[in-house]
Amino acid sequence: MISPKLPYFFRVKRGIDHYVMCLINASLARLDLCLKSNQRGALRDTHKRFAGKYRRKPLVVCGNGPSLNEIDLRAFRRNYSCAVNFFFKHPQATELSPNFYFLIDSKLANGIWPIATIDNILKTLPETEVFLNARWYNMPSFKPYLAHPRIHWILPSLVPNRNMSTRNSLDRPVYGLNVVMCAISVVLAMGCDRIGIVGVDGDGLFRELLDQKSHFYAGEKDQSMSSFSTMVESLYLSTHGLDSWEGWIRNLNSKGVQVGNLSKGGIMDCMPRWLHSDLTGKE
Repeated sequence: MISPKLPYFFRVKRGIDHYVMCLINASLARLDLCLKSNQRGALRDTHKRFAGKYRRKPLVVCGNGPSLNEIDLRAFRRNYSCAVNFFFKHPQATELSPNFYFLIDSKLANGIWPIATIDNILKTLPETEVFLNARWYNMPSFKPYLAHPRIHWILPSLVPNRNMSTRNSLDRPVYGLNVVMCAISVVLAMGCDRIGIVGVDGDGLFRELLDQKSHFYAGEKDQSMSSFSTMVESLYLSTHGLDSWEGWIRNLNSKGVQVGNLSKGGIMDCMPRWLHSDLTGKE
């Protein structure tokens, strides 16, 4: 029998965990500011070009979950949009032609994902602006992209945090526990205040555990399933990530930013399910 005091215990534990994560986040943010001058300059350039330039524009964020195959992305062609990771493989990627694209995962820097992924995105989506992790700025493998006019640099903070600021500055760390959260942080800094999400199912790790497809495309299992220790770490971060989503949505709604789930699948019911008309505000 489950003790009736158990839910209260979990609420207290979540509160303590959140407080500790906020302290860690603040400490790491200070460390992240210890960048070389060229990295800081790249962040300032990104801020100058994009901050506040899309004020009060609705925008669609495309994840890589299986539900992305269940929606016609052509419906969003007239909206601002952004995509992440391997979206360029989607059969409707060129038809949507997202305005922005985000790659921040360390797998790209350590060789698990091929560096040619950047070239594939630039070639497949010739009008899309691509954002990379500024921690990679001085790495030799990224040198060919430093002068590219469609490559921009951001500094994602990788610690769970249930609070989401609507006044993000692109020349400082932005929230980035995962790439979709990072994308939302950046478009908030751009001024977007109505954000629809597609292909973000929230159950990818659990699908991996059940040996089910966890992305819209066919591919190998995630590295998180490669050993017991990586699985434990991934489960821990997944728990904090889902908790962060819930706190985020509540926090953003209180500040006048609306976020809705345009997909039919997945477990992301911490935000309302939207139709396209809910994103645009038009019937």
